Amino acid sequence: PTSANSSTADGPAPVVSESQLALILGKVTSVSAAADEKLDPALASTRFAGAALEARAANYAMRKTNDAIAAMPSLKASPVQLFLPQATNLWPRSILVMVQAGQAAAPDQQAPTVALTLTQETPRSNYKVVYAINLEAKQQIPEVAASSVGTPLVALDTKLLVASPQDVVAAYADVINNGEASKLYPLFDPTDALRTLIATERQSQQGDKDVQASFTDVQGTGPVAFAAKDAGAIVAVQMNELTRFSPLNNRDLKLAGQLKALAGLEISNRPMTATYGIQLFFYVPPVGSTQKIEILGFSENLTSIRAN
Repeated sequence: PTSANSSTADGPAPVVSESQLALILGKVTSVSAAADEKLDPALASTRFAGAALEARAANYAMRKTNDAIAAMPSLKASPVQLFLPQATNLWPRSILVMVQAGQAAAPDQQAPTVALTLTQETPRSNYKVVYAINLEAKQQIPEVAASSVGTPLVALDTKLLVASPQDVVAAYADVINNGEASKLYPLFDPTDALRTLIATERQSQQGDKDVQASFTDVQGTGPVAFAAKDAGAIVAVQMNELTRFSPLNNRDLKLAGQLKALAGLEISNRPMTATYGIQLFFYVPPVGSTQKIEILGFSENLTSIRAN
């Protein structure tokens, strides 16, 4: 007898099984816990890469200077809330997993669900977390294939989506900077909480009469795009917001908080540029759909600061 749920292999098999995923997540959470305790970016790099490693390495550097700065959220290996492996015979290969963070931001809050994108570059290398993104509580994840079937990755230059994965950051940045005047504004969900947050942060940073703040948005770690069942895509990608602080009125810059901890200084007489890495989790609908591009989740972290 053959199970009705079994399928013949018409194409590539999923790159990871559920039992293999459990082993991978166990090793990731073990390494992240040890690296977080030791503030060791080299150890973290054995299981983290790209945007996720940048965020952790910067956090370690800040905490070595100021132990009052909060640690990065820890991760749980189980329960797994969603598991979507790529179906391919080639490398690099990726998987999408949703788990719960190890702790909540506040005692009276629930720990957020975290979307992890892990990539294996070569047959003998570890799967590494490239993105670790907090999901928005009210967003619905689009339907995806079963983990036993897997899914192909979407070509980064595809014309079958309302915005290709390689262009979605530039499109989103245009909407952030130009609002409703942007030609791309109609493509995006107007109830996006991240745009409101960024506008609030920028207003705060521009509030000092002795400091000029200017902003540039560029793509950081490149996109990974998983196919959804409706022919849309779930895209993980990083946008780097470069914030340049220039002193005015013959004053020096005074750094505080995370900026001070990461720069290792409090006063600067030169302009400084801080990079905030914003890991983004988009749903991008197919061409012809009436749906909008939605932000399913995001994580924002200061990743570098340098003098100009």
